[in-house]
Amino acid sequence: MRICYASVILVLAVPAPVLFFFAVFSSNPELKPEPWTCSIKAEYRVPCLTDAIPMVEETCLQINCCWNETDNACFHSIPSQHSYSAKDWQGNEWAVSQLETEYLNLTTRLRTSPYRKSVVGLLHTYFVPISEDHLRFYLYDPETGKPEVTNRTPLTSSKFRAEAFGPEYFSLQIYRRENTRSLLFSTSRGPTIASENYWELSLQFPKEAALFGLGGLRLSSKPKLLYNTGQRLGANPFIIILDAEGSAYGVLFSNPGPLEFQLLENSNLLIVKSLSTVMWDISVFAGPTPADVMEQYTSIEGRRPTLPPPWALGFHVCRNTSKDNETLYFMEGATELPYESDCLQEELLYQFDFNMSEIMGSVAEKFRETGRKLLLSLPPQVNSILVPCEPFILVEDKDEPLQEEYHGLNVSYPDFFNEGIATCFAEHLANLTTNIDDMLGGFVLQDNWPAVNTNQNIREDMVYVPEGTLSRGTLWWRARHGNTFHYQLHNMYGLQHAKLVASNLQADKHIVLSAATYTGSGAVGGSHAHARADVACTWSNMKTALETALGLGLAGIPLAGGGSVCGTMGDYDEELCTRWYLMSSMLPLMRVSSELPLRDPLNLKSGSSREAAKRYLHLRYSLLAYFYSLFHEASNTGVPVARPMFFDFPVDEETWTKYEQFMIGPALLARPAFHEKAVAVPVYLPAENVSWYLFEGGHEVNSGIGGVTIDVTNLSNELVLLLRGGFIVPTQKAQPTVEATLAGSYSLVVGLNCREDGACNAAGDLYVNSNITFNFHANESGLDFQSNCTNPSSSILQNISVYGLNVTACFRVSVGPNTEASCTVTEENQVLEITNLELDLCNATAGRIQWEVIDITQTTTITTSTSVTSAPTIEIETTPKTEANTKPETTTKSEGATESETTT
Repeated sequence: MRICYASVILVLAVPAPVLFFFAVFSSNPELKPEPWTCSIKAEYRVPCLTDAIPMVEETCLQINCCWNETDNACFHSIPSQHSYSAKDWQGNEWAVSQLETEYLNLTTRLRTSPYRKSVVGLLHTYFVPISEDHLRFYLYDPETGKPEVTNRTPLTSSKFRAEAFGPEYFSLQIYRRENTRSLLFSTSRGPTIASENYWELSLQFPKEAALFGLGGLRLSSKPKLLYNTGQRLGANPFIIILDAEGSAYGVLFSNPGPLEFQLLENSNLLIVKSLSTVMWDISVFAGPTPADVMEQYTSIEGRRPTLPPPWALGFHVCRNTSKDNETLYFMEGATELPYESDCLQEELLYQFDFNMSEIMGSVAEKFRETGRKLLLSLPPQVNSILVPCEPFILVEDKDEPLQEEYHGLNVSYPDFFNEGIATCFAEHLANLTTNIDDMLGGFVLQDNWPAVNTNQNIREDMVYVPEGTLSRGTLWWRARHGNTFHYQLHNMYGLQHAKLVASNLQADKHIVLSAATYTGSGAVGGSHAHARADVACTWSNMKTALETALGLGLAGIPLAGGGSVCGTMGDYDEELCTRWYLMSSMLPLMRVSSELPLRDPLNLKSGSSREAAKRYLHLRYSLLAYFYSLFHEASNTGVPVARPMFFDFPVDEETWTKYEQFMIGPALLARPAFHEKAVAVPVYLPAENVSWYLFEGGHEVNSGIGGVTIDVTNLSNELVLLLRGGFIVPTQKAQPTVEATLAGSYSLVVGLNCREDGACNAAGDLYVNSNITFNFHANESGLDFQSNCTNPSSSILQNISVYGLNVTACFRVSVGPNTEASCTVTEENQVLEITNLELDLCNATAGRIQWEVIDITQTTTITTSTSVTSAPTIEIETTPKTEANTKPETTTKSEGATESETTT
């Protein structure tokens, strides 16, 4: 007997509820058809027993699943037999009312799961509108207790609308309230399974939508396990979805144990499996822009990113060697190199048993003399001989500390979830940093997933274990935190470690960078990690570093750089390492640390590579005021500092797949090269008719035309960095430290966006501190500023560069009734350069800087008038450098053009 009783066709229209198809046999009019079908398109088939290899038909049918002989596939029917039914059903409106005001009782249809384990017989489900744009959905075992929710908004006052279907095969669908056809997701396309150590749920998203997140960028069809280890760092179960119109919404899974996600290709059916949960806790955020989603996601439960101290945005140096003189060698040789901190050695604190002031010796004075910070690497593991703090994580069946091998030491693991450890841990950190607190910058938390060097190859006693084992490279899954098994809290261990360290530091002076991250890590600090712990210097790992930094930003952790520049292990290729430096100079966090051979800028092999790294470090430091303003925005809204292209241009579907270029805030676009010997890279300019300019030099690259791909020359010592028309970016002259840089005067780079009638505009903000902020607005004839200086100090505006004015000469710049400034127009690119302003922006609450120039088509003095002409292609001569008055080749492509990096 087969599962499919009739041959039917299932039409899978995403916005519609579950469709039940029946075949009525005329020869047997009394035959009662089953309300489910196995005739399902391949892309909608949710697998049964995914780790049972080989699967046979008999086994598949015995567990109430469907079998396809063509490809030997075992999958769930629609609706799945492994579902729950709603008791006392009185219709959709009644069910939605119950879901909002109380809960629905759900009873299982089958007593066992596909793994032939008993399932939870009774579940409760309800949803809570936390606010108008945040809906929280619970599905839980009532024997474990009902989740407590205090804040509640009527569903009718929210931006969500719900539909429930039952009583058999209960399912739920969530829509946008203002659009009856705008389905957010449905639970009707897969099973609902709740058993010991295995819960499964499927969410159907719109087929045309794109899903991003889980600590990375766009989701693929490859299963992704969220369980922090050295091979898969970052457990961030948050997803941003863009529908076909570019409207965004978010979905968060608040489950700290092992989670596996698999997106079925071509259907957007997301299968989610939890190996520890006793409930599903799913939050939905309404958007409708990616920025709105981030604001909503980070606004709850203390997830708003912390504002790091300004020095954290500088360059950080470390090394994983045993040579005590490497730090002093670097500090003495880096007199002209901007950098901010040093760690001495990565493994310095692994012994956990000494005073830092004794270790540093004469190096301490060098730190104080140069104003550098000490950013120490700190693991959670504790030498078992020393035992400075209790309680520890316990052995599974004994009240004894669990001991493992780590870097040749017998170690124990502090239980950071136990409040009793706080006092002892605080005393230990204080003792560790005695006499160096004036130079202490914070801690880099290494190996805190937590790492174990003992080889754990024993398979866990679970019905389903992704990737064969959870415990390889980390703690045994059934180690105990009091009465709770470790695997149930595993993904939060690094976060708890970071919280405890941060609680003993000052947020406005110190930073905490964690290897292992989870939801809320951005509120504590940042992440110094790549997608894995040990990273070779390869082109693919460089690309992964970018994806990791951008993905962590989407998880609410803006202070991330995708790991160490040029990797952490093995040898390195000089060109690749140089490219990596250039890319990292535009990421929110920049840190280098490795085994031998060292790859800090002083140890790069060639003079040209050292010079390129130095040049882009200077460029990074010149942009610190812009970066810090973006971090201030992130701390208020959750919007990431560096973000993928879709974030700022969600309506343009072309941006959804542009993973090799990224935005720094709304104004700057960076495009690294990811291939050997590349001399040009393709850059996609989003479909908005604005001008884009080379940030260094001011050449317009697209004549105001959007939705095109251009090739831009990009030699090994260059990074493509573009300024978006309509924005103003503050800069400063780079100095050896962040503090010295930010103390200097300001310049403004104005990228005008001009219409055909000659009207132009640009705007930008500058956040100095909580007492000093500035707003700038420019048009074709001048720049207006507004100042908010509640605690006035000197904030000097020295220079302005204006891109987009089609002019030949500057006639006059007036700052006030009796004050003028110097101005010139560069001959090659018609950039208006205003210098020697000496304008203290805090001296007035508002002001205007007016310029009068000579139009390129006129011979008389006029107020600036700019016109933009359309041109399908622009070609500019190639020159070897992209400095102020040079211009690399740019060629506009049609939309269907192939994108690849041009190489020699």
